[in-house]
Amino acid sequence: MVLALFLSGNGSFVRADEGAVDPGADFQGYMEEKEKQDTAREKYNQMVDEHELWRQTTTTGWVVRQLQAVGSHFAPFFIALSEILQGETDDSASAFILTMFLRILVISAYIVAAYAVARIINNVFGQEIVMEEEVVIELDEDENDDNDQNDESKKDQ
Repeated sequence: MVLALFLSGNGSFVRADEGAVDPGADFQGYMEEKEKQDTAREKYNQMVDEHELWRQTTTTGWVVRQLQAVGSHFAPFFIALSEILQGETDDSASAFILTMFLRILVISAYIVAAYAVARIINNVFGQEIVMEEEVVIELDEDENDDNDQNDESKKDQ
């Protein structure tokens, strides 16, 4: 039996087979973990390929591509707006005016959206409310007699 001696923390010597660190223990499970990572990477790449196929061959994929193109085109504008709204820029007059304009725009968008949703709900579930008024004209007896006489005189002529 080969004895390997190591100096322990208290200054005494210990044998290698008495609880010393196994040099192969550092790599235990390495190959299994590497295999899991490779499998996960392959699944992810397959998912990305299927997603790209969906984007290229379907109508909804085309819509997503168009929205992403518009978003990337206006990305600097959106970044600047987010910085202004978060207060990361200087407090200039133009930033204040732009902030107020954006707030008004957001409020207006909410009002328009609420109106549109109400119209859709009304078209789906409701009916148009029609106000009908009946106008009744009552003539007094005296006025009625005068009208009858005028009618008779017109007939005679």
